[in-house]
Amino acid sequence: MFIVALVLLAGSATFLASPPSAAALLRGGSSSSSSSSSSSSSSSSSSSVGVGVGSSSSGSSSSSSSSSSSSSGIFAACSYGAAPALEPLSPRSRAVARARELTRRRARVPVSQFSPFDAIGLGRTGDRRTSSKGGVVVDILTTGINSRCISASVIADAAPSKVWAILTDYDNLATHVPNLIQSRRRPHPTGGIRLFQEGAQKIVGFDFRASLTMDMTEVTEEGALRPSRILFELVESAMFASFDGEWRVQPYSRVRSLADPSKYEYKSKLSYRVNITPKGLVPVPALEWRIREDVPVNLLAVKAASEKLARAS
Repeated sequence: MFIVALVLLAGSATFLASPPSAAALLRGGSSSSSSSSSSSSSSSSSSSVGVGVGSSSSGSSSSSSSSSSSSSGIFAACSYGAAPALEPLSPRSRAVARARELTRRRARVPVSQFSPFDAIGLGRTGDRRTSSKGGVVVDILTTGINSRCISASVIADAAPSKVWAILTDYDNLATHVPNLIQSRRRPHPTGGIRLFQEGAQKIVGFDFRASLTMDMTEVTEEGALRPSRILFELVESAMFASFDGEWRVQPYSRVRSLADPSKYEYKSKLSYRVNITPKGLVPVPALEWRIREDVPVNLLAVKAASEKLARAS
């Protein structure tokens, strides 16, 4: 009895877990009722004929068959049909399916996200990030596996002419910019402006020095009366394969002076941009860090010198 009770409980759990549809129950009920009616009709006919043991056995067999058909109808309604056997794919079909799956994966996850250069600090082309020092925001753009574009700007409380005067004082820039040891002009083969600069800083107790020679080109915008851009291009360096960029001075604002309404107070925007690529085995993350630290210092130094010149005039 205990085993029978377990079987009935298991059957009830299966029935509750996957209840049959109404149509299936109706099918099961109709088959059960029809079987019951056939059973009763057969038993009644047997009794009327008066066949003894043979008729009773026939009735019992009919009844058992009706009960089995009834139960089979319910279980058929409660159970799921067996899944059809799958035919194995041909080698060509498997190859096509695999190719489609690879295509879907590549569409979901770009290959650039798995760049091995991230592990060694080289980054991916197009990556952009910013840092801040002394209130100056520095923008760093990865332009190649081993190259960067670094830019920043600052607002100076001085007229553009004052800022320009500091920038073009090439032989005395070392007196304004703290990271410069020397800055002096050198002869140019075609009479242009060739500038040699050397910078130094202490890094973990060691002197870090870098020198380079650049050609400077002062550019006057169309319709302007005086130049406002200085393009520089690398000529020679032991550390850089390329070091090109520009300085730009733009008017920012002009308001009447509160102290003297007959005069104006000016502000200028000073911008700096440089594209760097190291030479040989010099790692670009180290140069990027060094320039990123130096750019705000240089901009703030030029800003302070131009504002001092504006106050003196």
